[in-house]
Amino acid sequence: MENMLKLGPKWKNGSPWDEGGNTEIVQILISYDKAKIKSIQFVYADKPTGVRLSPVYGEPTGSYFKSVLFDYPSEYLTSMSGVCYDNYVCNGITASIAFGTNIRKYGPFGMSPRYCSSEFNYEFGARGFGGFHGTAKKSCLGSIGIYVKPIQKLKNNR
Repeated sequence: MENMLKLGPKWKNGSPWDEGGNTEIVQILISYDKAKIKSIQFVYADKPTGVRLSPVYGEPTGSYFKSVLFDYPSEYLTSMSGVCYDNYVCNGITASIAFGTNIRKYGPFGMSPRYCSSEFNYEFGARGFGGFHGTAKKSCLGSIGIYVKPIQKLKNNR
């Protein structure tokens, strides 16, 4: 995406996907079990149709399902954090994920592994979110990262 910073993910195993530029998030659908995030899907505000669904990334077969519904347009993403497996056997698997908005925190979903893991934490503040990207495997969400928008203009201090 032009003029946006692409952050993460550390591991890049699986098929790549990219939702860059899609910023009007209304809802996030997450399927997970105790070991990993099985799938993620995004619902965006869309002027002609009302809402638009992204593809499902991963396989929605987890033991648990959570629908995170934002109070759009007054509520918007300001952070994302989580844990990925960080070893040669399980690299490229997102174990848990959480989202923060200007109003509250959602999650974590999944479970943080005790061993062989690394944390990620992206705080992008008010209206800095530029979209998601990552990888997906047949059975789970491989990895997830974000795009961050640069500041558009400075306030006039006069």
